[in-house]
Amino acid sequence: MIAESRSKVKTILETLIIDEKNALKKPDAKFLIEGTLGVMLSGTTNLTQTAESLKESISVKQTQKRLQRMVQKPEHLDTANRITLRNSAKMVTEDTVLALDGGDLVHLYGEKFEDITEVRDGSTGKIKNGYWWNQVTGYDPETRETFPVITEMYSTIRDGFESAPKETHELVRRVVAAIGAKGLWAMDRGYDSKGHFREWHKLGINFITRACNTRDVWIRGKHHNIMNTARSVNRRHNYHKRGRFGYVKVMIPVGRKTESEFLPFTLIIYKGKHNKESVVFITNGHIHSSREIRRRLTAYFKRWSVEEGFRFEKQGFGIEQSTVRSFHGIRSLLGLSALAWLVLVQIRRRERLREIVLMAARPMKQGKKNRPEFLYYQLLRGVQLMFEGVRRIFRFRITREERALQNFRASERPLWGPWLKEAEIMG
Repeated sequence: MIAESRSKVKTILETLIIDEKNALKKPDAKFLIEGTLGVMLSGTTNLTQTAESLKESISVKQTQKRLQRMVQKPEHLDTANRITLRNSAKMVTEDTVLALDGGDLVHLYGEKFEDITEVRDGSTGKIKNGYWWNQVTGYDPETRETFPVITEMYSTIRDGFESAPKETHELVRRVVAAIGAKGLWAMDRGYDSKGHFREWHKLGINFITRACNTRDVWIRGKHHNIMNTARSVNRRHNYHKRGRFGYVKVMIPVGRKTESEFLPFTLIIYKGKHNKESVVFITNGHIHSSREIRRRLTAYFKRWSVEEGFRFEKQGFGIEQSTVRSFHGIRSLLGLSALAWLVLVQIRRRERLREIVLMAARPMKQGKKNRPEFLYYQLLRGVQLMFEGVRRIFRFRITREERALQNFRASERPLWGPWLKEAEIMG
């Protein structure tokens, strides 16, 4: 049963890559298959450990050299994004939460990495060496399933970089081009700006973002500070017995130079039991239904659970542990981690296979208090244990080596000998 499940896991991975066969050369397809499973089995993007996990008959050093050569190609992350976008398009519905967030890839000792810059480490709040990281993650409220949609990294000192908002807008455009305007986008307060609002309106997406306290809004032709407006709103609606909310329709100027261009928005004011002050959100359009307001609030609060995806990619796949110094090489490894997560999503969606993988992870039992709520940690550990004692991971390289070895042995056989006489007798 375990052997059959291992074959199914490899089939899932190969099917994802095969769908890109028209755009991929065979060496690139093989690299994506090997690299993705290697990242899953080793739990890191360190190429030495990834090469060890592939268990090829050649030396680890030779496998590592091949991976180092292939990882330098700049198109691997774009291929991974096409695959994740194509699969996420099948899962996104009108109720899906699409969390847009910016993160960081920190390399503490990577001073000689290509185009490395200073970033703010989200876990410590300190300035460190690394790269900026944008990601869109999906969340299905019905199945409570989290899945990758698209990921990208950039450096502020790299040639061609213009601004962080333009990097974000390009990412969102690619998602909308693939899945349309479906879903509800949830964003943090860093996306409260005129430029972002103009772009979201142009794309026609529904969104909710946390508002900055210094913003001004217009009500009946008069401008007011957003916090003064929030204090005057009656929070008469209950929110799951944990807080209350109210809302008011406003206009916000989004013009580049003048304030003549206004768009309609709705301010949502929420006060929970553990909040000292009210929290203000901005969502697009003038909304008249408290039920729709409650749905959008819930989508924003689910964004916090979606952020676990960032932590999972860093801890589960060790994307900050790579020693590859080239910019494109790090991007390729980021693409492999996204594909590895997508494979785990496909495993989770297959009920029988999911149970077998989780059963394989049970030797690492933990108490309920220490058991990770994010199911993908257990699925990843289950896959690793399933492949732990396997001698051969892939046969498409082993078969070629064995064929060459057989040809070599045949060439070394003597022209005359007992085997020739036996062949004559058998003939």
